[in-house]
Amino acid sequence: MNEKADTASTRISEFLTCLGLLSHENVNTPSYWEACWSKIRRAGGEPDAILKTNEPMARDVGNMYFMTPEIACHFLAADLPRLHRVLENLETTDIIPPSATHVAEIGGGPGIVSLWLAREHPEVAFVVYDYAENPLKVGRQWARRLGVTNVTYREKSYRQLAEEKPEQAFDLVLGLGSLDLNLEPPKGKHGLSLEEHTIHDKDAKVVTLHEFSRSCSRLLKPNGFLYFTQGSFNDLGLLCLFDAFRKHNLGVNWEHTRVRGEGEGPSFSIKEILIVACPDLPSVFNSAVEDTQTFLFSGKVKGFREKTVLGYADFDAYLSLLSDGCKLADIKTRHGDNTTERHCIYVKSGLLGFFSSNSRGMRSGFVYSAASFASCCRKLLGVIQASESRNIRITEAYWHPIFE
Repeated sequence: MNEKADTASTRISEFLTCLGLLSHENVNTPSYWEACWSKIRRAGGEPDAILKTNEPMARDVGNMYFMTPEIACHFLAADLPRLHRVLENLETTDIIPPSATHVAEIGGGPGIVSLWLAREHPEVAFVVYDYAENPLKVGRQWARRLGVTNVTYREKSYRQLAEEKPEQAFDLVLGLGSLDLNLEPPKGKHGLSLEEHTIHDKDAKVVTLHEFSRSCSRLLKPNGFLYFTQGSFNDLGLLCLFDAFRKHNLGVNWEHTRVRGEGEGPSFSIKEILIVACPDLPSVFNSAVEDTQTFLFSGKVKGFREKTVLGYADFDAYLSLLSDGCKLADIKTRHGDNTTERHCIYVKSGLLGFFSSNSRGMRSGFVYSAASFASCCRKLLGVIQASESRNIRITEAYWHPIFE
């Protein structure tokens, strides 16, 4: 850990401690949670009935765990490592654009992330939205304790945000662990492959994904972006999320979308997903299925080899494999000696191919993780720029709309 990261980690620990969030050795043991539920009963709550009849992210569950600041601290202590990691990631990402004036955190509970960022960026106005009242009350108390005056709390559901006229347009929307992306396949199916995907829009969780996505689309400025993270998901949940993004005009920025995890190669285990999406951003892939395949492929491969040089026959095989996918670029050039050359970038099902060929029969290809397609296109731009100094003329050029 470098000195800057070490300093940030210390400051984050001090911040969380100031809120009353302290680490406990016996977190996630039965005795720890029984102590939490005993606090809730003494405050007049009925944890047994609430947990039995509600989903984990239901309004009643949120209100129960935030009945008092003491209960909230006991509950959140189990989530302390994740909170610390989220804040560290935000510190290293420089997520707040220099021109930003307004940031929203939706499904934010007490707004811990907003409180942290608000202290770092006093010139920015933050709004925390949640549909449970008690987390917002706790957040307001914490804001007063910290002396933070640039965070406002609003009790609104995703549905309300999706349907009502926004009070304010935002440069950035934060969605941090704010969705349930573990979806069950349709009845009668024990598993669900992406090829036989059937998205049931009436499923309660899928409805929530659409309300969330429409909320973000409506809240964001045209040049704003959504920063979404989630620790737990399954393939169907991810597929439904990408489908909701598409239907509500949110395009995934693949240059900044990635996964975090542990291990190398086949043993790589995804621990957290990070998706950056923007309004009106042209889609690079053809469907939500390809979005999902790309994301899972780039995550599970993690460290893709820098390049694979293909032989003469392999070039044609790979080009035919990818040519019915999405074409990102197709550049044709003519050399001073009247020979021609073609550079292509195609992407399909999580694979990206960067190919060049010329009339001398020398062909090579580079296959990358699709999430790195932006850097691949920059390489091609470098080829084009170098061509101008070598008496090479571009005779035809196609770029995907995202690069125009």
